[in-house]
Amino acid sequence: MAERQIQLKPNTQVTPCPKCGNNTHFTLRAEQCAEDLCETFVVCKCGHEPTSETGDRYENVWGDMDNGAATVALECWNDAIAA
Repeated sequence: MAERQIQLKPNTQVTPCPKCGNNTHFTLRAEQCAEDLCETFVVCKCGHEPTSETGDRYENVWGDMDNGAATVALECWNDAIAA
């Protein structure tokens, strides 16, 4: 598993964590889920990770951890919290 820290500016685009209210500090993670496939997702600084419950994670072949992957993972976060 690869990971990196993400720190966002105060914003209204990312849904706050329902457990702690955070919407600026996350860990971006990429986990291999098949021989040639990774799931990329974000975890709140408090440890909450709603995409594991909904299965709404960004799937990519290389396990990208760039800003584009972070943007998609944060969209998955928003979708998982809304579900």
